[in-house]
Amino acid sequence: MVGSAQSVIFSFFGESTHPSYLRLQRRVVDRFRPKGTPFLQIAAGVSHGQSIDLFVGSTAWSNYLLLDIDCIPLRDDAIQTALAAAASGKLYGCAQRANHLANGAHLYAGPCALAFSRELWLGAGSPSFVETARGDTAEELTYACEARGIPVEKLWPTAVEQPLWDLSEGRRFGIGTTFADQFYHVFFSRDGAPSASFRARCEAICPELARFTEFDPPFREFVRRKLRNRLVHPASRLIKMLHDRVSK
Repeated sequence: MVGSAQSVIFSFFGESTHPSYLRLQRRVVDRFRPKGTPFLQIAAGVSHGQSIDLFVGSTAWSNYLLLDIDCIPLRDDAIQTALAAAASGKLYGCAQRANHLANGAHLYAGPCALAFSRELWLGAGSPSFVETARGDTAEELTYACEARGIPVEKLWPTAVEQPLWDLSEGRRFGIGTTFADQFYHVFFSRDGAPSASFRARCEAICPELARFTEFDPPFREFVRRKLRNRLVHPASRLIKMLHDRVSK
């Protein structure tokens, strides 16, 4: 096992992730994260669910806060509230629904901002975060908690820029969703550079980001390598090592 701090915040990114997401998200999270709580941005060479499995299964933090690379906290208490909920024994996350699956319109705590304790995960049977026939990424954790009577607290949308998917009772979520006025999630970050709305949200929290401009396309890979060298935690190497071992 590696890692023994009380809590950790982590996110994953892939080859298609625009490097600006790493810079913007890091500045915002660093502005709000509690002192002494590490924030890891991890290069993932496998699927999102597999990456979460490998990281959670091979580390020993007491509490975890998972963020999508295009999700940011909006208030100074958002991270603390999430980690406190995890420490209290709750599964805590943004309300989502996998509309592409026929699963009875099941609602779950989604992985764009998902907090849980190691004790909860173990007590729920250590479910995989990989997609299944009845659930999207991380949805099996909600199913496992519901089956065992473990409390699940879902953060509902309070604003949506482009509604795309149904939740329940007329509520929808989509591109640019604000959850409970605490977290903002773009969705579809793999499709290119951060949107003007995402930048505006980040710059409102960290005004110094307004001085950061996009790099020209020829320099994109150069910048990506530099960002990885500076921002990525050694856990990336751990995940690759574990994946290589499992693949043999």
